Amino acid sequence: MKDSKERLKNKQEYNFDDLLEIMKILLSPQGCPWDRAQTHQSIRINAIEEAYEVVDAIDQNDKQKLIEELGDLMLQSVFHCMIAERDNEFGLKDVIDTLCEKLISRHSHVFGDIKAQDAKEALFAWNSAKAQEKELKTITQDMKQLPKHFPELLRAQKVQKKAATVGFDFETIEQSLQKTDEEIAELKTEIKNGNIEKARKELGDCLFSLVNTARMLKADAELCLKGATDKFINRFEQIEKAVIDSGKDFGEYTLQQLDQIYNKAKEQE
Repeated sequence: MKDSKERLKNKQEYNFDDLLEIMKILLSPQGCPWDRAQTHQSIRINAIEEAYEVVDAIDQNDKQKLIEELGDLMLQSVFHCMIAERDNEFGLKDVIDTLCEKLISRHSHVFGDIKAQDAKEALFAWNSAKAQEKELKTITQDMKQLPKHFPELLRAQKVQKKAATVGFDFETIEQSLQKTDEEIAELKTEIKNGNIEKARKELGDCLFSLVNTARMLKADAELCLKGATDKFINRFEQIEKAVIDSGKDFGEYTLQQLDQIYNKAKEQE
């Protein structure tokens, strides 16, 4: 193992086999105590975090960061495979075999007799193959199979898309907006009546309805909310800078004064 360590340390370029060898060393008795202590459960959230960092690198159009973050995401797959091999559950070969079989079976319009003239037809072929493979007999079954760890805006979008495949959908954006207005009116009523628990449920309905509008605008609700949050942070930065430059504390400003600075930052955008 000492020779392997030295050889790996002195390499200028690496390949996938080197990555596997490094992980084997880290998980060996002479390796890293922290790595050896990990389980599927203990590192399960890491995959979600790394996936978000990949998306962030793409949004920033930062190629070098994307290279790094894709490596971190790849590490999560390899790490789980190595843990599984250690615990005699499955191996990397099982994962690769399953992936290749899935790619071939779901691309029946490439590897089979089905034809797809455009991206829409190709997606339909993929979803049809998926439904057959998973023995999904109803749309509800398909909805319930969505991961519970999905961000809820994303899960709502996917649920709505699946419902839309059988025609259960608004025909126009105006109809979607009308539904949102109805939900907001119900929310206001529950708040006015002091029914906090019911108000929370109505708030959920409002959010679900807004996701529908985002979908009909062909917008991603997650990205819309991300943009709004980033925008708020940038505007709040201007408020904080103004307060610091004034030599005062936030407590010495009224909400109206802070709102004026916020609106000025909004105008400058």
